[in-house]
Amino acid sequence: MTCKEAQGLIMPYINDKLDVDQLEEFLTHIEQCSDCKEELEVYFTLLTGMKQLDEDKNLSGNLHVDFEKSLHKSEERIRKTRLNYVRKRMIYVMICFAFCILVNTNQGISMDKEPVEETIEESSYYNKYYYYMDRPTVLKQELQKHYDSILEFIAKQQANEMKEIVYPGKHGE
Repeated sequence: MTCKEAQGLIMPYINDKLDVDQLEEFLTHIEQCSDCKEELEVYFTLLTGMKQLDEDKNLSGNLHVDFEKSLHKSEERIRKTRLNYVRKRMIYVMICFAFCILVNTNQGISMDKEPVEETIEESSYYNKYYYYMDRPTVLKQELQKHYDSILEFIAKQQANEMKEIVYPGKHGE
């Protein structure tokens, strides 16, 4: 910040109209530039004295101390604003972290109210696994379901085989 820019911010500083970024830059310049600091103190003393007279207050005995307090108050304002910014970010990060944990812990919980056994029996893995593990029983159950049709089929096959059997003595002996 140049001295000319700093001098343009003296009145907004005294009237407490600077935002935190402007205030920080202004105070940094004031600490480094003794001419601007002296000019700020002159304006501060003059305007504060006039304000106290207008409000019928007793003039402060030491306006230099009031000026230093004003600088310190402005620095505190910057620190508090920065600290609040960091706190808000930390809270935001903690909320995001808690939300992620909550989502991850709820992934394994089923939202439907069906018993676990029914959902397992419906899965293809479960059916394939138990089909191969219990294959003789499954085969026996299927045979019992279709017992009559199997017997009919066997009877037809045997009848067809009997027709096809050629007896050696009957054909042109």
